[in-house]
Amino acid sequence: MARKTKAEQAAELDALRKARIAEARAGYPARLMAALERLNKLGGDVFVRRGMFDATLNDEGFILALEYDGVSDEVLYDLEFVLDREEAQAAEAERKAMLRRAALNKLSEEEREVLGI
Repeated sequence: MARKTKAEQAAELDALRKARIAEARAGYPARLMAALERLNKLGGDVFVRRGMFDATLNDEGFILALEYDGVSDEVLYDLEFVLDREEAQAAEAERKAMLRRAALNKLSEEEREVLGI
């Protein structure tokens, strides 16, 4: 097996980096719209100011461009992380509420009366 020169290795790494950037650039608009839709479902606010999306959820602010750039991609990643966290918390709260309802449904009328429910 032939060994690669430093120039060949550098060229391969550069090609790989360019491919990753091209993939991120192509997927950015779809990720952005999906994140904004999730934000809307969670009750966040989105405003358009100076050609940028100004998104807010629970006092956390995110400013995103419509077109891909490195900074907006990082901010979108942060927004997706916050959305994942909020959705997980909402799902856990719903799970607990369902358990509470199921437990209350098992109580007799006398037990409900004693508990003041």
